[in-house]
Amino acid sequence: MMLAVEDVAYEYEGARGVDGVTFEIGSGGTLIALAGTNGSGKSTLLKLIARVTTPKRGEIVFENRRDWPAK
Repeated sequence: MMLAVEDVAYEYEGARGVDGVTFEIGSGGTLIALAGTNGSGKSTLLKLIARVTTPKRGEIVFENRRDWPAK
């Protein structure tokens, strides 16, 4: 497993950004598309994965690590 997002939630001052997101992405050159309407949490999810922000709930695991440095 390359990336696992487990029951991740994030809120902006009481407004829900993402809630209950769970998925896994393995290695092997898979193409992934992230689609949704404006305000559906696409950018928030990417910020969480990049560790720009911290989830209020849940866990993000990258290459079996729960604590990789933010860039």
